[in-house]
Amino acid sequence: MRCPAALASIVATFSSIATLAADEPPPANPETAAESFVPEEILDTKVHDLGERRLILQEVIPPPLPAPPPAPAPFDPSDPAAQQRLAAFQARYADSELIAFSATVYDHAHTLLRWWPQDRPAEACTAWVNVDLNHLGGHIVVEHGGRRFRLNLGLGNEDTAKAAAAWARRGGSYQPPAIPEFTGTAPAAIVPGETVPPPTTMDPVEAILDLYRTQGAALKLAYEQKQQAEAEQRAALEANPPPAADVVLRYWRTGGKAVEAPKTDGN
Repeated sequence: MRCPAALASIVATFSSIATLAADEPPPANPETAAESFVPEEILDTKVHDLGERRLILQEVIPPPLPAPPPAPAPFDPSDPAAQQRLAAFQARYADSELIAFSATVYDHAHTLLRWWPQDRPAEACTAWVNVDLNHLGGHIVVEHGGRRFRLNLGLGNEDTAKAAAAWARRGGSYQPPAIPEFTGTAPAAIVPGETVPPPTTMDPVEAILDLYRTQGAALKLAYEQKQQAEAEQRAALEANPPPAADVVLRYWRTGGKAVEAPKTDGN
């Protein structure tokens, strides 16, 4: 398994968040947007004082809108162009298998995994692992036993202490999950119940555990650095909030009687 390559992909994903954000086009300038409507096109204005800023609601004359694009042609599997695109897509991913995982992390210590094998899509598989899958993020490519997997992780987190307190405030009782006892701290998996899946079914899970066995410390460090950077950014914004700006919302009515522009003197 090419663990260093997988780790490099994860670290690059964590470290490039700010770069990706910087590459996005800047939001539209409100002053520029305001100039798209001249006063004669504004039918009504209502101002709501929100303290540090104002909410300005303006009804405008319905602007001319382009005609909606035509509906795309239905997919035709006999179309040679469609067949070519499908063949190119299949060739691109021919050396890997796509596996979707549902992953619930409890107290950043154990993760409950659920997935569906490609050869038996009607059967759901479940396993507990003693690792925090937040360290991986949502998408990763790993290998095990000569097989290559593209994993999509649907991640969720649960703090059992906070959940118990929330239930107690509502007069209820929290039932924590039955997390199995793991022997030692080495990354491992335990399948609940008496039915043990075949090794081929467990290969995607073993691929994840292989990565944690060899690169677990580096994965944790990259995750913690990302969390620290986000916390510092939030603190900086709280300490130096951007100046509050008025919010202008413009709307127009559709249907019914057409609205004419208000007449001015001399017209």
